[in-house]
Amino acid sequence: MTLYQSKAVGRYILTIGVLIAVSAVFLIIFFIGYWLEIPALTPFGPANDVLNATVSILGAVLAIILLPSPREKPLLFWIALPVVAAVWVGAAMVTLDSMRMGGMISNTAVAKLRINYGLGFITDSNIHIGDGLAGFWLVLVNLFARLNDLWSRQLTLFGMAAGGLWVLNFFGITNPGLLYMVWCIWLGKWLIQRENLVDHPEDDRRK
Repeated sequence: MTLYQSKAVGRYILTIGVLIAVSAVFLIIFFIGYWLEIPALTPFGPANDVLNATVSILGAVLAIILLPSPREKPLLFWIALPVVAAVWVGAAMVTLDSMRMGGMISNTAVAKLRINYGLGFITDSNIHIGDGLAGFWLVLVNLFARLNDLWSRQLTLFGMAAGGLWVLNFFGITNPGLLYMVWCIWLGKWLIQRENLVDHPEDDRRK
């Protein structure tokens, strides 16, 4: 059974999408409180940062889950492994920045991590690289699924487009990753709703 066609993976991906949606709602509520000067809504800001860090970690785990099988595709596995490692580096960047923004870790502690643990490459000016690395992975994983006819054509094309836009973070053109949220929800529901996708993939028309 390929994990690319697993209902359990579908539920996992759907969870990531829902968490991104909740995080976006929390951010909107926080800014409403900021603009209207409502102190009671201030905690939604740190809550958004916590969810951002959580989504980054869950996404990095997903990158491992969707690694090609080393038995069935050993060459592709070893090619994909550095990409997954890059995703984890990106997740570390986003998580560290989210913890700092949410007040869960002080600027002094962040400075010590950079100096003492070789994390000097994580700076306030290049934190967007974390999302750029995730976008690069999103393009490749959807390309692999398209070439192997594992997901629907529409899904994979949308995923490659979403990943491509995410990669623009490398050049300082940031975006909130909402397309990634749509992809997660779409793919998660698509996998869950395929009754015989795993047992009889030849019967699925992938419309």
